[in-house]
Amino acid sequence: MIISKMKKIFIYMSAVLAAVLSMGCDQQEKPVDVEDDPFTIEIHGLHSSYCQVTVTPNDNETPYFLGVSTVDYFKEFALAGSLADAVTNFIETQLIENPELKVGDLMHKGEYTREVTGLMPEQKFIVFACHTNSNGEVVSKIEYLVETTPALTESELTFEIELD
Repeated sequence: MIISKMKKIFIYMSAVLAAVLSMGCDQQEKPVDVEDDPFTIEIHGLHSSYCQVTVTPNDNETPYFLGVSTVDYFKEFALAGSLADAVTNFIETQLIENPELKVGDLMHKGEYTREVTGLMPEQKFIVFACHTNSNGEVVSKIEYLVETTPALTESELTFEIELD
């Protein structure tokens, strides 16, 4: 008898929880309908400490997020599992670190070129682009490139220092 009462309570609580969780879910944003490769990403002028990144979306009207990170830093966000979860966590961190920003402030439309600085020689970094909903959750395929900055090279320039 005690088990059947507990079972009824459990079923009742499950039904209430399901109802609460479904509230507000009727207006979820649908995934963006995009082609297989929604973006083209190009890296230009790769140097040991900087480069330029250009993203060209197939759809110039739909906002997208462009992220650049060292691979080591990005791996911290990948602990959640999927690449989409890692990108969503990356966006959430950007918003936490910059509380004056909204998700829309991080988005771009059309072709966009960004200077990437602060890289180190022989450092792996990732560039990624994707469409998100208004909460910053990934709703499209994520296009990405992983690149390594070149090592420093010796310069042929020399100079002399004379002390008096």
